[in-house]
Amino acid sequence: MEYEQLKLDNQLCFRLYTAARLTMGAYHPYLDPLGITYPQYLVLLVLWEQDKQPVNDIAHKLLLETNTVTPLLQRMEKAGLIKRTKGKEDSRQRIVSLTKEGLAMREQAKHIPECLSDEIIQITGGEEEFVKMIPTLDKLIQGLKNTTNKSINTKEMATIYDFKALNNKGEEMDMSQYKGKVLMIVNTASKCGFTPQYDGLEALYKKYQDQGLVILGFPCDQFKHQEPGSDEEIAEFCRLNHGVTFPLMKKIDVFGENAHPIFKYLTEQVPNEEVHGLKDKATMKLVDSISKADGRKDGEIRWNFTKFLISKDGSVIKRFPPVAKPEDMEADIESMIK
Repeated sequence: MEYEQLKLDNQLCFRLYTAARLTMGAYHPYLDPLGITYPQYLVLLVLWEQDKQPVNDIAHKLLLETNTVTPLLQRMEKAGLIKRTKGKEDSRQRIVSLTKEGLAMREQAKHIPECLSDEIIQITGGEEEFVKMIPTLDKLIQGLKNTTNKSINTKEMATIYDFKALNNKGEEMDMSQYKGKVLMIVNTASKCGFTPQYDGLEALYKKYQDQGLVILGFPCDQFKHQEPGSDEEIAEFCRLNHGVTFPLMKKIDVFGENAHPIFKYLTEQVPNEEVHGLKDKATMKLVDSISKADGRKDGEIRWNFTKFLISKDGSVIKRFPPVAKPEDMEADIESMIK
């Protein structure tokens, strides 16, 4: 095939996809009798090298995002290969360790690298050439991450209804389904000083749901690790402690390079918040000093429980700071519902 026939990025994508698929296929005959998948095998390799590691460290070693690794760890825990416990120094941190079954599998799987590694190295041109490939691939991975995370031109998008998001079950939700509804979007956390606002949000939802109010909670762990749990753990916490029935979405980032497009859009549309009262202003001043030290830029989400209220046609967006109590938004909700 001539390179001119297809764009260079397509040529690369074809090869990367095929290499990944064939690599997993090569491992399949060895892993299938053990009852594990290739991604699970990679996690086990990390833990066999060093047991008892934080989730973030495992994700980093696998060159993946934490939110990508967490569902995999949940399935491995259900399969009895690993267990997750709270960190001793930080109870919000999750430490992953091998169970007896996961540790014993090391002996069963020790022949696998011997069967494949030499062959793969020879295919790529020998060990020296193989080692040279690693930094090139690392550079490619980082470059693709940067490309994927580039800010899209959200100002060109007409309304919130141009976006999609995943709910906490991993199902894609199209925001266009909320046309004609008053929509509230809020970034949430389970271990924050503002977490009791879940009660107020649920009260609003119950009161105005039949009149067209929809509340979407987007859990986020960017503010002092105040949302460390998995999507399942977050949903259970909200249900048991605050009786939450409004939809909860998949945990995301709300600022920075990895910010979800919905929050990029909302903060570009409404970059500022109004804070009233000396006490609330003092609280937000403290919040700003903390969040800016963590790399937040002007206009980005300042802390957990920032709220956006969106009119029925998506044309009016109001932004409320974390200190704004849900009940203080009631008048705005009623005016938009009419």
